[in-house]
Amino acid sequence: MAASGKRLPLPSFSLMLVSLVLGLVYFNCIHQPLLADPDIGWHLRDAQLLFQSHAFIRTDPYTFSLRGHAWMNPEWLSEVFYFGAWKAFGLRGLEAVSIVFIECMAAGVCLLAWQRTRSMRPAAFAVFLWLIFSSVSIAPRPQLCGWICLIVELAILERFRNAPSGTRHCLWTLPLLFALWINLHGSWPIGLVMLLAYLACGLKTFSIGAIESTAWTRAQRNSLILFAALSVPALLLNPYGWNLVAYPFIIAGKHPITLNTVQEWQTLDLHSIRGRLVFLEVAALLVSRAFRPRPWRLYDAVSLFLAVFAGFSYSRFLLFTGIVLCPLLAEEATFLGRDNPEIDKRWLNAAIVALAIGFCVTHLPSTQELTTQSNTGYPAKAVAYLREHPPAGPILNDFNWGGYVIWNDPAQPIFIDTRADIFEQSGLLKSYIDLIGLQLPIEAFNRGQLRYVFFPRNAAIVAALTRSPNWTVEYQDDTAVLLRRIE
Repeated sequence: MAASGKRLPLPSFSLMLVSLVLGLVYFNCIHQPLLADPDIGWHLRDAQLLFQSHAFIRTDPYTFSLRGHAWMNPEWLSEVFYFGAWKAFGLRGLEAVSIVFIECMAAGVCLLAWQRTRSMRPAAFAVFLWLIFSSVSIAPRPQLCGWICLIVELAILERFRNAPSGTRHCLWTLPLLFALWINLHGSWPIGLVMLLAYLACGLKTFSIGAIESTAWTRAQRNSLILFAALSVPALLLNPYGWNLVAYPFIIAGKHPITLNTVQEWQTLDLHSIRGRLVFLEVAALLVSRAFRPRPWRLYDAVSLFLAVFAGFSYSRFLLFTGIVLCPLLAEEATFLGRDNPEIDKRWLNAAIVALAIGFCVTHLPSTQELTTQSNTGYPAKAVAYLREHPPAGPILNDFNWGGYVIWNDPAQPIFIDTRADIFEQSGLLKSYIDLIGLQLPIEAFNRGQLRYVFFPRNAAIVAALTRSPNWTVEYQDDTAVLLRRIE
């Protein structure tokens, strides 16, 4: 017994596998341009303004086109984390907190898979499968916090399902989770839908074909109803009140241009490698279930349908798909077996884990690499020029460059940025699309208000205006062109 006790601190083969897979997640992160995100500039600036003014943003502070227009900051709490990391450690801190959030999601998927299988090998396999989904919107973005909240919710519900009758449960944390979630990101309606589906799928016992459901006990049902009901008013614990609760539904119902033009809101491309791999994972689960006659829990079938439908409809929700799908696939991976303590070489496992940790530590990107990464695809030299030579009039800027200018040259008002909600509500997004599509003459926009155009060299609007006698090139480099209107 003493010898066995001495081995306990050393990792088992399964824990070593989990460590390697989490290391693979890290390796994938450091080889992604995490900091080259078009939103991060205004996210950081939002948090900076919050700390400087000690007041929440309620009107647009960045543009000349909508200056003073009503706007609320729906992700303010997530931005605080990112800004705090940047304030403490610069770009290295910003990347580090992003990787921590991504690793938390990977560990959460591992937990969800373990809750279903009670085996770490299938759980590690689930994280490996989740890697294909982790390439979606992986950046210092608030939505990572939202998906972490979803994982926490699903883990709470799974623990409640497996808890012996009469034992203390943790459903009481759900209202607290939703109060936190609404301040982190607007994905909380997904969590509410999953909670209501979880409750509804246990209201009656039945078995139809391969689908079965077991009714909640009276105590279970009452607890679910109570804490689901308390989660709704908990959403009002935010600085914007009911307006923030309504925000996700306004985005979904009244922003067709955003949904049709922004890349992450597009349908999953099944011609891409990622799209085909996602399809294969879904197909593998269905085929495995077809050849292994095990009943589907009604909630599993419903949640899988919701997650696959959401991910295939909008690429932005593929992380949701992975969070639901990969733990279900882990249940099909019983062929991976379990650890055998008699043959497990724990010292070897520990050495492998130590090597993996050493690899991660020694492969941290340098500050120079992070600076290059954060400037890739963005007009770093041109923004430096703008700081030294402030334009004598309003600029029409590229949509994806707005956040970069907001953060790197805050004194320069811009025309537009990636906060698509405020620009579509005001009608400005439609005007922008018409302007860059050459459907609306710049000279005719708002009585000739625009005096400068700031776009990538290969933009169609740049090619058109350089041929016009009314415009001249004031600045250009390998990335950007600044055109000035001749008076």
